[in-house]
Amino acid sequence: MSLSVLAHLNWVKARPNFISRSWERMPQHVSRKGDYQPGGLQDANQTCSYFEMLESVYAHQYEFPDVINNMAEEWYIADLKQCEEMETLKTKILSKSHEQPPEVFLTIGFNHQVWTIPKVIEIIQRVIDNKFVISGNGVFELFRQNGEHPHVHFVLQHSPMSKSKFLEKIWAIKGIKNVVLKKSFIDYKIATSVHKEYILGIKQQSKMIYVERDKAYRNANDIPHLFYKKL
Repeated sequence: MSLSVLAHLNWVKARPNFISRSWERMPQHVSRKGDYQPGGLQDANQTCSYFEMLESVYAHQYEFPDVINNMAEEWYIADLKQCEEMETLKTKILSKSHEQPPEVFLTIGFNHQVWTIPKVIEIIQRVIDNKFVISGNGVFELFRQNGEHPHVHFVLQHSPMSKSKFLEKIWAIKGIKNVVLKKSFIDYKIATSVHKEYILGIKQQSKMIYVERDKAYRNANDIPHLFYKKL
């Protein structure tokens, strides 16, 4: 058995309820040996191997568990009547896995009690220079209506992975736990045009006074106005 099929089996091993449910509901024309017999077609050349299809997909994208998690049940229980339908489903999964990752608006709030400018700058640069971050930039801010709140906003693009996996990687960055109280102080959203303007200081008029205070603070403390990923 190939490595990709073994990877699949390892993936499903942790989901026994899902697999048993899907297996029970699998169409009759998908045999327990994994061979798919297309409805109405008797030509042996038209026979599809379920595991060959599965292997092909996992060879390309077993690094994309979210895609599989969202679509696997569709794969297992689809009432397929033609080989071409399985090919279409395979193409659908593969095309989705190769979509360009979306840009993310990431906010990290720093601990008021322990943060320092050097520590914050170090963490910001470690986030943006990390290998799983493809591109992006960030801005440090301090002032808001209810007082001082040290935090950083990023608009970035990361390698294909789930939101939870990405946040785990952020939380594992060296030194971040020294300046961020807990993981819940890291916020993740899909970036919009508003967010892209936000980190450039283009905000509602009521917030512009704090934008100017942040600029003055960064100037006075040698903090870059915008952090870029180092190439």
